[in-house]
Amino acid sequence: ESLFSLSRTANSKNIIQAKHWLSNLEAGGGTNMYPAIAQSLQQSTSENNYRQVIFITDGSVGNEDELFTLIEGNLGNTRLHTIGIGSAPNGYFMSQAAKVGRGTYRYIGSLNEVNEQMTQLLSQISQPLMQNINLIWPAEKVEVFPQSIPDLYSGQPLLISARWPIDDKEQKNPVIKVSGQLAATLWQEQVVVPQIINQKKTKSSANRGIDNGVAQWWARKKISHLTALKRRNQTENKIELTDQIKALALRHHLVSPYTSFIAIEQKVSRKSTMPLKSVGI
Repeated sequence: ESLFSLSRTANSKNIIQAKHWLSNLEAGGGTNMYPAIAQSLQQSTSENNYRQVIFITDGSVGNEDELFTLIEGNLGNTRLHTIGIGSAPNGYFMSQAAKVGRGTYRYIGSLNEVNEQMTQLLSQISQPLMQNINLIWPAEKVEVFPQSIPDLYSGQPLLISARWPIDDKEQKNPVIKVSGQLAATLWQEQVVVPQIINQKKTKSSANRGIDNGVAQWWARKKISHLTALKRRNQTENKIELTDQIKALALRHHLVSPYTSFIAIEQKVSRKSTMPLKSVGI
């Protein structure tokens, strides 16, 4: 059910009407999310406001691929924030929907936490610290995740993972140019990336230099991106995507939908003279 067909100004009259309408709602029915999300993302042709949509559910969500396509195609100038309550919500869908919607995801395990968690969320998203964030990288071939950069909110870090090949001809310390809308002001900054990796170092010393977790962090983000592509059927070449996920996971020693760890005992605990026996585990 819906009270208004399109967004309304939050004046006293509309707020009173909304509260009265909500107080008369009765819970019931299933979890049919498509029409609810479709209506919440509707905008009139004259509306160009920055919109925040909060999607709350305590039920399991199906038809994930159809919903992702709906959000991507109708997001516009809207930010979609998702909240899962209780034990039933589809955590994968809720987190991915927030990524596609350039918003945030929050899980509330207990009903006793609803008021506190919702207050924190509304406080964060009511005044985004920075919008329309853009990055200019020092190389052309850059892999960036997430590909659609969300806004920056108070008390919540914005993490962007990127990887580009080292070019011997580029400047010694490449620069990343960052810009964004800070209230009514355009904010700009330059981030210098020191090249601490020397290509001419030996293999062992180079490995020691880069073994700081950054490569694994980036690999996890790319695996998440490739897994989402595969599940959302955006490409028919699923075998190639699976191979890419496996290669990344094996190279960086990560668990993925297609890889896992095997523990191998290095020290032999059985004496060679002792007979072997089978034990059920």
